Amino acid sequence: MGASSKKVRTASAKQSSRTSLRSFAFSVVTLDTEGIEVARRRARAQQFTERLGKRASLQMVQIPGGIFLMGAPEGEPGSTSSERPQHRVTVGGFFLAKHAVTIEQWRAVMGSRPEAMSLADAVFKKSGRQPVVRVSFDEAETFCARLAQDSTQLSPTERVRVGVRVPRRYEHCICIRPYNLTRGGEL
Repeated sequence: MGASSKKVRTASAKQSSRTSLRSFAFSVVTLDTEGIEVARRRARAQQFTERLGKRASLQMVQIPGGIFLMGAPEGEPGSTSSERPQHRVTVGGFFLAKHAVTIEQWRAVMGSRPEAMSLADAVFKKSGRQPVVRVSFDEAETFCARLAQDSTQLSPTERVRVGVRVPRRYEHCICIRPYNLTRGGEL
């Protein structure tokens, strides 16, 4: 997933000219119902890097908005009534961290490690590059609010419109689930 050096300045009314997006390439893998790879293709997306002080930075990937069909069709084997009825869901565009937030990134935004991390095994605290663990939803929301407030890449309008927040469950699923959400995906 190497980032290219191609730099793109957005010019639409939806994006501030302050946000400097860079294009990067990645692989899209399609799996069958058994989890076996059936196709692979290359794709491109846009990202920016948010500097978090002198030592840390956070790569934020632009997730475009769109409409998708959520839920299971009637009669789908293995589905439950809680997955119906199928309905269209509209998701606005947003930015998502490219990787899990590390201890180093958390400290740069929040000033210290999450309190509950003191209960974590030593292996989770070995390095500042380890992901934060034992973070409550409220702590994650506070992290996102501070990140948005301190952003050097997002304009004040973008901070309100796009926001930096914990992804809704369906947004998180759209971004990371390696299988069809209507089949076995938790929403």
